[in-house]
Amino acid sequence: MSIPSEALGGPKSFSVSGPSLGTQMWGCGLRSSKAAGFAAGTESSLWVDGFDVTDPVSGTTPIDLPNESVKGMAVVRDPVSATFNNVVGSMASIETTAGTGDFRFGVQGFIPRPQLNRQYGLGRIEAFFPRAYVGGRAGIARYFSSIEGNFERIPIPGVTSQSGSPASGTTGLVSFTRVDFDLSPRNTLTVEGMVAPSTQNYSGLSPLQRPSAAPDIHVLDVFGGVIERITVAPSQLLT
Repeated sequence: MSIPSEALGGPKSFSVSGPSLGTQMWGCGLRSSKAAGFAAGTESSLWVDGFDVTDPVSGTTPIDLPNESVKGMAVVRDPVSATFNNVVGSMASIETTAGTGDFRFGVQGFIPRPQLNRQYGLGRIEAFFPRAYVGGRAGIARYFSSIEGNFERIPIPGVTSQSGSPASGTTGLVSFTRVDFDLSPRNTLTVEGMVAPSTQNYSGLSPLQRPSAAPDIHVLDVFGGVIERITVAPSQLLT
């Protein structure tokens, strides 16, 4: 099916599949999909503990919580419900890990992965994803905090030399903390936050784009939320 570009303000046409318009979409630009009220295939909303953390411009999110801070996740293909509003396309909802009150600590992923191809810098670190977490209790507060480092180097065929440079990649850090205050047996106050600085080196580097035209992009994502939960009845929870 084709839709005139004058009506969409974007590409001349796009294709859809299936009897329901907007259920499946391919090759649709961001401007045209937004104008038509649909979602592109790369757009997926993310909610964390009931907070929408989706970038309103790109329709995606760069947030990637450490595994230990994710208690559970639900993926909804067609989120048409009273719980989630203003959502176009698929979405993922994450429930974060709360502190149990017992002290716990752990580390993982502290062994880097080396480059084994001589053509792209033999022996150089290619990827490194260390993680650490800690949880416990301080007075009426139960806390859980995790942190994850992210280093990934991607050699570009025809561009990256045997010295291992230049190469595209990402360097960043994600830190997430959740603190639950037990105000009473029926009332809990949750304060949570995340800080995630990152740098993308040689963004867009390819055999057709020189290193001088591939900039370094610096990003800082900050999130904070406060939730109060009151148990009204054994089967009723007010948030």
